Amino acid sequence: MYPGPTGSLDNHKRGYCSDGVKQAKDGPLWPQPHGIFEHGRQFHPVNFLKILREVYDAVVVKGSDGGDSALEYNAFLTMLQDRTVITADGQYLFKLYDLEIPTTSPTELIVVDEGISYLQMDCLRDDNPE
Repeated sequence: MYPGPTGSLDNHKRGYCSDGVKQAKDGPLWPQPHGIFEHGRQFHPVNFLKILREVYDAVVVKGSDGGDSALEYNAFLTMLQDRTVITADGQYLFKLYDLEIPTTSPTELIVVDEGISYLQMDCLRDDNPE
């Protein structure tokens, strides 16, 4: 969808989203909650984990569909499901996109296995035997 008439500077380039993300087959579904991706070039792992907690609280704990954020939550949960790997020892890892990660991000959150980078999601790990 283009906000302006043909040729308007308000319109984004074909093949790109309005936030500058190049459309790709393996890219995340949109719209994603604000703060995870920036300008189509950066991924913010701390914001991702904060939003994961927010979505978990709203959808799982409170049983909500996300209200005004339902579209973003649905896209986020689909992306999460598609890119989550559970290791043999029960660790939850999110397979990262090939994007920049800010240098201010805690390095201990990122795990590299066989050349693939993952974000640890220890908040999903259930270490309590039942």
